Amino acid sequence: KIFSQNGEDGILDYILTKLRLIPNSTNFIEIGVGDYRESNTRFIYNRFHPKGVIIDCIDNMKEKVKPHVNLWKGDLRICNAQLNTQNINEILNNHCDYEIDVFSLDIDSIDYWIIEKLKKNISKIFIAEYNPVFGPNLKVTVPNIDGFDRTKYHYSNLCYGMSLRALIDIMKTKNYYFIGTNLQKMNAFFVSNDF
Repeated sequence: KIFSQNGEDGILDYILTKLRLIPNSTNFIEIGVGDYRESNTRFIYNRFHPKGVIIDCIDNMKEKVKPHVNLWKGDLRICNAQLNTQNINEILNNHCDYEIDVFSLDIDSIDYWIIEKLKKNISKIFIAEYNPVFGPNLKVTVPNIDGFDRTKYHYSNLCYGMSLRALIDIMKTKNYYFIGTNLQKMNAFFVSNDF
């Protein structure tokens, strides 16, 4: 753990090393970064300064991200947008003109439906948050609701995202195989079947 919440950047570094992608293949997209203080790709950006797009929907995002990275060292593109299934591919096309090596998704909402809209093999490595409260066997996700807010959706604040089984199954359709999860059992790691 360097900058991620629960060791995801260390796991990612290990996978990149095992696939012999470091340092040349580290371009990324990360969706759901907040102010980029704790994120899955910040270690990659600080270490190699590759091309990257970070996406979130917070006020004054660029000003909040600036203190945490040296923007002038690499090509970090900051996109402040609320994603939905209608705009995800347009936003990616507008901000990403390079081959994606790492794709990370953590929006605590309609993650499953976003993945469904992505093209196959969008990246070499894919990280996605899932909801461990749903358990390991159920194949479930929240409904595809524009502006989904987990706090408004259910008073417990625990009904968001998708189950691990639903995530693994949809990732198979996108040409990925499941590697494993972090210790806290909330982020899953996948590698393209091309590797």
